[in-house]
Amino acid sequence: MRLFTILLILILIIGCSGTPTGRSVITIENVDASGNVISSLAEEPETPVDEPEEEPEEIVIEEPEEEPEEEPEEEPEEEPTTHLIEIINKEFIPEEITVKVNTTVVWKHLDEQAREEKRDHLIRVYPVGAISPNLEYGDEFEFTFTEAKQYWYIDILYKDVMRRGIIIVEE
Repeated sequence: MRLFTILLILILIIGCSGTPTGRSVITIENVDASGNVISSLAEEPETPVDEPEEEPEEIVIEEPEEEPEEEPEEEPEEEPTTHLIEIINKEFIPEEITVKVNTTVVWKHLDEQAREEKRDHLIRVYPVGAISPNLEYGDEFEFTFTEAKQYWYIDILYKDVMRRGIIIVEE
């Protein structure tokens, strides 16, 4: 049995002396009493000594494509609004108003004095030159202002008695 142990140590020494690849391989064998190998385990080192290290993969950073500039969202168009100017006692009420573009102004004849006199009102808007039909009591005339600027209006039939009115249209 002594001989067997010496032989086993010799095998281990030869095995540990190195391999051509530079790896050390340790072989452990289980041997029964008659010297037969029952099982053999080979352990390799976890990190090989002579293997070249892997080069890290090249990282490619792609430039993002320039996204087209987004068009600004269009503001939703405001609903057209309406303002009322009443004609009462040979006066415009209100006499001056400020409105936004695309606003409709309505003149309504509610003048009892003109009704008693059996006279109509006739509105003219400057500088556009829009003119109403003859307005009897209760009738209306409307005009939509599409440009930002100052307008004025008069009642042509009462131009000496009534004041002119002003409409300021803003964006």
